[in-house]
Amino acid sequence: GGDINLGTLPADLLRHAGEQGPMFAVIGGDIAYANGDLKNVGRWDKWFENWTQFMVTPEGLLVPIVATPGNHETNKEESDDLHVRAPFYMAYFGHQAETIYFSRRIGKDVVMFLLDTGHLIPHEGAQTEWLRQELERYRDVPVKFACYHVPLYPAHRDFMGSASVKGRELWGPLFDEYRLMASFENHDHVFKRSHLLRNNQIDPEGVLYLGDGCFGVPPRTVDEELRWYLARAERTPHFWLVEVEPDGIRYAAVDRNGTVFDEVTQARNQGSDS
Repeated sequence: GGDINLGTLPADLLRHAGEQGPMFAVIGGDIAYANGDLKNVGRWDKWFENWTQFMVTPEGLLVPIVATPGNHETNKEESDDLHVRAPFYMAYFGHQAETIYFSRRIGKDVVMFLLDTGHLIPHEGAQTEWLRQELERYRDVPVKFACYHVPLYPAHRDFMGSASVKGRELWGPLFDEYRLMASFENHDHVFKRSHLLRNNQIDPEGVLYLGDGCFGVPPRTVDEELRWYLARAERTPHFWLVEVEPDGIRYAAVDRNGTVFDEVTQARNQGSDS
């Protein structure tokens, strides 16, 4: 999940997430809402207090974090130094890789691509070329996921928002070509599950887009009539629980009461298109 913030709602969700005993958690940006402002350091202190208190497995283990940046990690300083633009994010999570975007191999069958939707690094250029190379590198890994902040297929904001359009134009074809299983999107502060999508159309062999960043922030509205690409959307704070098994993948959306309110399964891929 992503878009967490502080307060009782994220605390409830974190507690139930920890109870699931996850191996790790992926946060898709907008973490403590400090906006890269040094005077807001107390927000990060409180956020980590919440994490260490609630994000604990039944065995007493603290759940590790894999993170990507969102717009609320950055300030408006004009600088090429990422530590100036996003001081807290870089201090806490800058060690994850040599660049803001990176991949994580999880066992022999799973790989995840962590991307930046233009907050510190632009979609185009080096990041997209790197994504192409990494997808080729992991061509034969059957389960491929991605996570980033701004959705390619938003459930609240404008479908034609500039960052969403860039994502669909630059990354969407790569997700399709290399047969991504699912992409975890954020930023819109609602729950959504897409149809399987390929080439901007509903396709039974397409990518599943899950989101939309409501892991603690107050939910926004969704359209009364579902957008064509959405199977379900609503104003429900949640996190996604993902279980990868030999015979398939289970995605379960869990609300602040610890109740699974949406669930879908997928058969595993056998690599990318030839």
